[in-house]
Amino acid sequence: MKHRRCVALRGLALLCAAFLGRAAGATEAVWEQPAALDAGTLLGRSAIVGEHFEIEPKAENDGLMNRFVVGSSYQRIGAYGNSLALERAREQEAMAVLRGIKKTEAYTQGLEAAAQAPLAVTRQALTDPVGVMKSIPGAVSNLWSDVSGAIGGLRQGSEQGKSSGQMLKELLGYQRVKARLAFELGVDVYSSNAVLQTDLDDVAWSIFAGGASIDLAMTQAPVAASLSVRAANAIDGARAPLWDIPPATLLQASSEALQTMGLASDEADAIAWSSACTLSHKSVLVSLLAELADVGGRDEFARLAASASNEADGRRYVETAQLVWTYHRQQRPVESVRVAADVVSMHDADGRFVLPLRADSVFWTPKVQPFVDAFPASGKRVLWLSGVLSERSRAEFARRKITVHERVLERHPVEVDVAAVLVPARAETPDPEANPD
Repeated sequence: MKHRRCVALRGLALLCAAFLGRAAGATEAVWEQPAALDAGTLLGRSAIVGEHFEIEPKAENDGLMNRFVVGSSYQRIGAYGNSLALERAREQEAMAVLRGIKKTEAYTQGLEAAAQAPLAVTRQALTDPVGVMKSIPGAVSNLWSDVSGAIGGLRQGSEQGKSSGQMLKELLGYQRVKARLAFELGVDVYSSNAVLQTDLDDVAWSIFAGGASIDLAMTQAPVAASLSVRAANAIDGARAPLWDIPPATLLQASSEALQTMGLASDEADAIAWSSACTLSHKSVLVSLLAELADVGGRDEFARLAASASNEADGRRYVETAQLVWTYHRQQRPVESVRVAADVVSMHDADGRFVLPLRADSVFWTPKVQPFVDAFPASGKRVLWLSGVLSERSRAEFARRKITVHERVLERHPVEVDVAAVLVPARAETPDPEANPD
């Protein structure tokens, strides 16, 4: 009997402990499980199916960002983020146009002429000018002062007796044709999509080396109606004027702008030459930071961006810079930007703590914890979000009395002229050879 009473008491004690434990942990996070999302709801029904592409109807979410699969007869490619999904969809339509051009008489004649043209720089060098310059010993450090000399070291050029100046002219001429072609198609000439790059290279080579006309080629291959698909991201508009600026000029201007912000030359070059995101995106990032001249801590943000190891991280920092820029220019002046671990925050002139969060669809998962923890316990606190919150996340932020602004890049578009910021002299002076044909 006594033994049974002891067992009962121990059981009661355990039951009480479990109850008290549950009570103590009642305020602890109970995480959401993101379900598959409808791509049409996220991106718009008209955006997920085009003449030559289809974005698969279900998208996955990792707590912050949406993952899509874009398919066409040319490729099946993943896209991390709403903006990249729309960009990849547009690339499929561009490839359809490029492959239509390859079937035209203008393209064939261009290839025939190219086969007989004794160019100083081989096609392989022409299709990757930045890679060529990086492959030359000392080219990175000498690029700004002697880019012609660096390219002059190419074996192919020296064997044919061409001057470095002539090779540079040919190199930049090819890049300009390719950039103009990409601009006409509404895609990024520096895109990481390898299939798109191959098609761009093929057509640009026919036009540049064979003397074909871009306008004639485009006329002979009607542009698909759905080529008008545009990503909601303001990067598209910001990089549009960059098509006729040589990559070496953009790299030099970016490095110089970063050094003006207080970075050492090797730090600036590391960002300028980073392969984590395209040259277009890096140019947008640097120009946004350059326009935050009166904001403290932008050098620390630049160093954080330099730590990006892949394209997803690189794009995240670019879009975070957009969030900072829009708040500073269109909401309230920002006094300082701070970086703690991988989290960017800012303080505005009215004493608010503002957290710019680049995310498509925020669910209440462990991924949101570092951002919640970054907020101070009290005071004026703002979440400046590029995407939207789930109902649960919205309730959690409201419970913490954090003011939330959603879809801010749609409501506050970025209005920065990258060319004017990075290369103002070129932007102010009309180019008499603006049309490369």
